[in-house]
This record gives sequence, C-alpha cells and structure tokens, in this order.
Amino acid sequence: MVTQYIFVNSAPLVLDQDAESADRPHWIHAVNPSPEECLRIAAAQSIPLEYLQATQDSSERPRLEHTDNCLLIITRASLPGPPDSEVLFTTAPVAAILTPRTAVTVCGRENLVESLLSAGLKGSGDRPALRLILTLLFRSSTRYIETLHHLDALMTSIEQTLHKSMQNSELVHMLRIEKSLIYFLTALKDNHAVLEKLRLFPHIRLTPDERDFLDDVLIENRQASDMAEVFIQVIGSVSDAFGAIVSNNLNKVMKLLTGLTLLFMIPTTVAAIYGMNVILPFQENPGAFAFICLFCAGLSGLLSWLFWKKHWL
Repeated sequence: MVTQYIFVNSAPLVLDQDAESADRPHWIHAVNPSPEECLRIAAAQSIPLEYLQATQDSSERPRLEHTDNCLLIITRASLPGPPDSEVLFTTAPVAAILTPRTAVTVCGRENLVESLLSAGLKGSGDRPALRLILTLLFRSSTRYIETLHHLDALMTSIEQTLHKSMQNSELVHMLRIEKSLIYFLTALKDNHAVLEKLRLFPHIRLTPDERDFLDDVLIENRQASDMAEVFIQVIGSVSDAFGAIVSNNLNKVMKLLTGLTLLFMIPTTVAAIYGMNVILPFQENPGAFAFICLFCAGLSGLLSWLFWKKHWL
C-alpha cells in the first residue's frame, strides 16, 4: 500500500492521487509495496529499485547509501512482538529515502512509521523532506526510550513477585525481556553508526538548525543504547539472583515437610509397635491408651522445640 502526503503547518495531510494538484508530495509512504508499486515509485522519483525493496528482508542491517539523486537511510525501529512470539518487543527495518524534494519511507509493518509522524514534523526549516527524515529518526529513538521504561516497570513488577515465587514462569518472563533488550541494543548500536555517518556525510549541507536537530537524534539514540546496556546487565544479575531465590524457597518448603514428617513418625512408630501381636507393656492397664497418647505428644513437642531452637522449622 502506497500513500502520498503533503505537509500543511508541519502536519501530514493525505494527498488525493487522482486530484489535479500543483503540489508534489512531500512524503510517499509504502507498506509492503508490491513489485508494481516499487517500479512505479522508482520511475517517478528516479530511485534505484533495490532501495525500495531493501526492507523486504526482516533482518536488514542499518546502513547509509547514496546515488547522485537520492540518499538511502535504513534504521531499525522498535515495535511489539507478535502475540505468539517469545519476545515482548522486537525491531524491524525502516527505509527512508531522501530526494531533492520528496521523502520516501518503506517498511513492512503497518502503522509503524505513521505513528511516529502522526504528530507532525519537528523543528523548522524550508526542507520538509529532510525534516521528515530527521523527525522519523528522532521519534524512533524516543520510542526506544519509552519502551525501555515500560520494560523497566515490568521487571520491577516481576521482581516483587519473585521474592515469594517457586515457579519458573517469572524467570521465563525475565528471559523474554532480556531477549527484547538484546534486540534493542543491537539495533541501537547499528543505528548510532548510521547517524554518525550521516552527521559527517559530505553530500548533504545541513543548516545549523538541522545539524542541531541531528545532534539531538544522536543524543536520544545514545541514551537509549546506554539504558538498554544497563538493563541487560541488571536483568542478568537479577535472573541469577532470583534463580537462587526460587531454589532457596523450594529448599525451605522441603525442609519444613521433612521436619513435619519426622514429627509424625513418633506416633506412627509407637502405634506400629502396639499393633504387634506380642506381649507389650501396659497392655492390661486401662489407662494405657491415654498414657501412650501423652507420651507421643510430649516426645513430638520436645522434638518440635528442638527443631525450632535449631531454626530447622
């Protein structure tokens, strides 16, 4: 699907492709474009066809390429994982192609790019196509930070449950979070390399405001990368610590059950002895049953006190 936009007061406005308009689109966005759509865009905007097909590979690495007429910037953006996936969040490639008057974005997921640009362009200047790409890069970095804060809150919630847990489900959740963080850190490091290359790219003359904007993008991306790296170290330590806590909680339960088993063995043993068909002490005494019960209770109480004193119960 291909949608064309123009920007009015820095807000995206869908351009009717069938209407007669003197305005060329400032932004062309393609989601899983068909081969025919790629050919049409490539011919209309003088863009190499492989630029438009780059995001068809879900594992596409971030990179920067250019021709005489256009510049290709591929980064990876964060998005929620599929419902049946083992990860909570993952990343997907987004291609941004800059031509002299138009920005073309291509991705394989619906509402990924649109949600980042729905609030309009950031910054000021008379080159809306370049502003769009810088805004896309900036909000992609800030979304990483927002998602990392969400994962941090989720980790805190799981930690509170793990203190009393003897199940593996919480540790599995921690593993899913850790996998998401690894995807994030890898993508952010690759994105940072692309942004640094763009900052030093000689074929685009940035105004002071545009260079400051790009510096802001770099700062946000570096902050997200540092956060992801710290969270990975924290979650690794937390997983190890709480793996030991779960094992220790299970050991406490086993110790309690073992102590109770020993306490119940006393009356069981006495009852088994007096169930034998042999001559036994007090068998002719009418108060033998009460005496035996008191003896068992006293001995069990003494053993309970000993276990409590030794902190075994």
